[in-house]
Amino acid sequence: MCVKGRFGYDFIYHKQRVTTPLVRRTPQKPGERTQAFDLAEWRPVAWDEALDLVADRLVEIYAGMDRRRWRFTSARRRRTRTITFCRSFSGRFSGPITSITAPGCATAGSVIALQQAIGSSAMSNTAAELINADAKRRPDVFIVTGSNTTENHPIIAQMMKAAVEKYGAKMIVVDPRRLELVNYAKLWLPLKPGSNVPVFSAMAKVIIEEGLVNQAFVTSVPKV
Repeated sequence: MCVKGRFGYDFIYHKQRVTTPLVRRTPQKPGERTQAFDLAEWRPVAWDEALDLVADRLVEIYAGMDRRRWRFTSARRRRTRTITFCRSFSGRFSGPITSITAPGCATAGSVIALQQAIGSSAMSNTAAELINADAKRRPDVFIVTGSNTTENHPIIAQMMKAAVEKYGAKMIVVDPRRLELVNYAKLWLPLKPGSNVPVFSAMAKVIIEEGLVNQAFVTSVPKV
């Protein structure tokens, strides 16, 4: 889990947490907006008033646009609630707004590859398995590529470091950047940007030609 999720309870129970819609007391004009950190500059309103205000402003903005196309997105759109919200948003505004697209990270290459390979876009293992107490189920090797894990997923990075230091796992970093995890890596491949496909294609070729394919696993993968 990321740091924001790990310490998320801090703001959930914060005494200044906003629990009702707020509207600026002084109406703002485009290009002349000012910041308002003092709650005295806001007034609490009912949800109906807040939604009406947002709807009216969206229609005003859309009416003044040259391009009749909106793009609505979320970095977490693959989660059920966000997808439902996107669909609800598109449905409510499909009348006054002629074209809405809602792309998200569900179009990422890794997600599509997982979907095609194993029939699910979710990850195939949990973070806890990185330091599994069962030695037979503990990973022997990590390949880190296209990810600055220490910065983006610090909790998982800690588990990976523990697996290397305490349980003897080996780490391979495939990245042109010298990431912090390189300090824990048995091998660092600083490939040239854009050469990921040749590198992994070569690895796949060696796996096949040297008979290193786990046929039992391949056979167990559901056909999609």
